[in-house]
Amino acid sequence: MQQGLIAVTKRSRIAAIAIALLLLSGIASAQLDEAAEQEGAKPWEGWRPPAVEMPEPNAFELYELAWALRQELDEQAGGGDDPGFGRADELTADELSALCGQYEPVFRTLEEAIAGEAQFPLFEDPAQQMPYFAQIREAARMFAARSLLRRGEGRPLEAALDAIACLHLGADAMTQGTLISGLVSIACQAIGQRQLEAVIPDLEAVGARAAMLALRRAQADTASFAEVLRGEETYVRMNAIPIFPQFAEAHELAERLRDDPDLARQVIPEAADLEGEALETEIEEGIAQLRAWDPANMWAEIGSYFGAILAEAEKPWW
Repeated sequence: MQQGLIAVTKRSRIAAIAIALLLLSGIASAQLDEAAEQEGAKPWEGWRPPAVEMPEPNAFELYELAWALRQELDEQAGGGDDPGFGRADELTADELSALCGQYEPVFRTLEEAIAGEAQFPLFEDPAQQMPYFAQIREAARMFAARSLLRRGEGRPLEAALDAIACLHLGADAMTQGTLISGLVSIACQAIGQRQLEAVIPDLEAVGARAAMLALRRAQADTASFAEVLRGEETYVRMNAIPIFPQFAEAHELAERLRDDPDLARQVIPEAADLEGEALETEIEEGIAQLRAWDPANMWAEIGSYFGAILAEAEKPWW
């Protein structure tokens, strides 16, 4: 345990557990809530993530099917990361038409997913969600490429609907309920917006009205910033709980630093070359910080932090 703690604290006086939680939640040190001041309080032990209502059927399953089809076609095309959708404006009309035709099964499945009601799961492991977000961004690039193709073919309404499909993709991504899902949503919307802005001048009255109805539906399905923040709080708490036991190791280490200057020099970078009174001062500061780490305090601060930013997010101007 000593070697492990030394390894993670060499980079900073703040040990890895505190860094992880502070970066995760953006919280500075604050006063303990009354509930957290109770000796031995572990409020997280009775906490459960809010239940997420999954639609039946869940169009998320169609997204997974579409991505599996996409992977098969990618492999048939040579296994590249991008068969051409990301550089559609560099392709000839014939090349772009052939590319969209090749991936038609994926387009059909994605259209069925967009037409349904989707709820992305709240992944406990951050690494789990990244492939899904990458795939939905790639799906937006597919629709943007086909929008470009259809605009060139003189089919402005279909081009507009493909562009608006990117907004639907972004809205569905946000159901995952974290800030990163919000960023992915913005990326998908930006991809579609560029194509939509280009095709708007080509729309006649009937087509413009149909596009507006589709756009309203896409916007209506988008989660609010407050809803995303609520999901982010759940995500922060889920990822904080497994780290809390390591606070006890930090407290144990604090008890040893005063009696072991060599260990203190390894653990506290600022103390590495110090001697005498200067070393003692750095050790005392390090001990104070290690002893201040308290999971009950952090649990309470997560609640107060998100409570404050949610109060802002729920104001009308958001």
